[in-house]
Amino acid sequence: MLAVVVAPAVGFSAGAAARTWLAAAAEADRTQLTQVDAVLQSDPPPIDGSGEGVAWTGARWFSPAGVVVEGRVPVPADRGAVHGDHVPIWVTPTGERHRAPQTGSQIRQQAASIGLVSAFGTVLGAVFAYVGGVALLDRSRHRAWARGWSEVEPSWRRRMMR
Repeated sequence: MLAVVVAPAVGFSAGAAARTWLAAAAEADRTQLTQVDAVLQSDPPPIDGSGEGVAWTGARWFSPAGVVVEGRVPVPADRGAVHGDHVPIWVTPTGERHRAPQTGSQIRQQAASIGLVSAFGTVLGAVFAYVGGVALLDRSRHRAWARGWSEVEPSWRRRMMR
């Protein structure tokens, strides 16, 4: 019963803490990263059916310091990109490609997932504690019953044998 009361509070607290931390991390990314256009150096290869929905191809872009950087960038399969197209990417101050900062909806989704997992974990922990406690109590009761029976059984046996 206590788990039913505590689990939502644990889930909400974990989700709120996760949302705060994720939002701070996304804000730090937004301040440290820069979005630039990468120019595709070749046509993207056909999608291989791996389910990713992106093709990786060579591209060239400028770092925030103005240095030309070459590397591979993901191109969405449904975009129909060709050589010379511009693809937006996020880069570090040195020009290295980096994942985009998380959006508000991504942050909320992750925080909600963390909250739900925390709440279910609390309930699961309470169930395990209850089952473990019952098992220990049953073991203790069984030992007490065996001790009591070992004291009573000899006198009962004598009475029954008469």
